[in-house]
Amino acid sequence: MSKEIMDRVESNSTVPVKALQDQLQKKYGVDFSIHKVFRAKVDVKKNTVGDYKKHYKVLRAYILEFQSANPDTTVKLELEDVLEPTMLNYTSRCFKILYVYLEGMKNSFKACLIDLLGLDGDHIKGPYPSQILTTVGLDYNNVIHPLAYAIIETENCQRRKWFLECLGDDLNLNVMSNFTFVSDIQKLRTCSHVLNIGIKEYKDHLWDRATVTTLPDFNHYIHQLSLYCNSACKWLKSIPPQHWAKSYFTAKLFILTNCILS
Repeated sequence: MSKEIMDRVESNSTVPVKALQDQLQKKYGVDFSIHKVFRAKVDVKKNTVGDYKKHYKVLRAYILEFQSANPDTTVKLELEDVLEPTMLNYTSRCFKILYVYLEGMKNSFKACLIDLLGLDGDHIKGPYPSQILTTVGLDYNNVIHPLAYAIIETENCQRRKWFLECLGDDLNLNVMSNFTFVSDIQKLRTCSHVLNIGIKEYKDHLWDRATVTTLPDFNHYIHQLSLYCNSACKWLKSIPPQHWAKSYFTAKLFILTNCILS
């Protein structure tokens, strides 16, 4: 039976246990309990895919070996103490979060110096679900250039802030850095908090001027912006308003698919 399950699981690792049980019972004419089939499938997946627990146990050794071959690579690993329910007063060290920025990616991005960064996150499925945060840039061929990534428990403001602080240390980002971040608004607000710049405040001011539909209202808001920040007003005036202000738009159709704030 083990060979049969191995063949079926290797060909389709997502096959349901119930379907696997029905296939085996039809082929051999013998009743197999669903628990027995489940345990057999788990054993087969461990042999073919690997044991997740064993992989996590060698994570620190893997990181040390990785850094010895790539000295300038940044790796930040955090563990936490977890109380074992089956053993009284015994705690084990379990994986919590991980940040990685490869040496080669770091050096090549600094050489390109294209100040554009994309931020995003996604879910990691499996027996230990988590989330991954990634950031990418562009190279001189206008091709996506991977930078750093982090594996975290869940994507929230605290973890995004931690990820951006790690990234800021590696890229030497500060208040005067001229980087453009492409992401959703939650992550952009986190960027402004980490770098101590008023992205949200400027966004609100710029949005008021961009969405007004009449020229008198537009001029009124421009005057208010000059009182709030004259340098920002001068920078905005240097851009032809027909490219960004609704009051100057023609009757042609415009489709705005994303928002980029610097």
